[in-house]
Amino acid sequence: EGAFNYDPIEYDPNYEEGPTEDPNLLHNGYFGRNLAGWYSRRGQWFRVNEPFYGEIDTGSVRIDCDDAGERFESHKVPVTAGEALNTICKVQYREVTSTGSVPGFILRMNLYKDGGFVSYVDIDSILSPAGVAGWQTLEGVLNIPSDGSVNEVSMEFNVDASVTGGTAFWTYARILR
Repeated sequence: EGAFNYDPIEYDPNYEEGPTEDPNLLHNGYFGRNLAGWYSRRGQWFRVNEPFYGEIDTGSVRIDCDDAGERFESHKVPVTAGEALNTICKVQYREVTSTGSVPGFILRMNLYKDGGFVSYVDIDSILSPAGVAGWQTLEGVLNIPSDGSVNEVSMEFNVDASVTGGTAFWTYARILR
């Protein structure tokens, strides 16, 4: 007599398709609960509950742009010689000031061979950011050299030293085959 609390039954006409897997090669690119798999290389980076377009189980990483350059790097992802990877992230900023006409916010990919740093490639950037901006997309294709000189990559959020004040939020980091 009212003692049972049954879960509601939901009809899903596509149940045979099952859930789809996220093709993102980064384990924690949405910062849903923590910063696992990411490393501060310069500056104080914090996970905040600043969801990307209100999506469930997303957060973002926040940086105060006052350290004369900030860097935040993901874990390394194994890659195959000659493949092309799509890379993407989102950044928004508030009360940002910058000097000069140089890239201020940079999506960078670091290249490694057996754990040793080889080089980096700047994929996309925002030139001379200032003031306030909503979510901006940084994206591009990373072509892995076919000579076998690279077998791992990592994604890096980079704030150039030309950005001298304000706050930036980064999220939706993806590496896709």
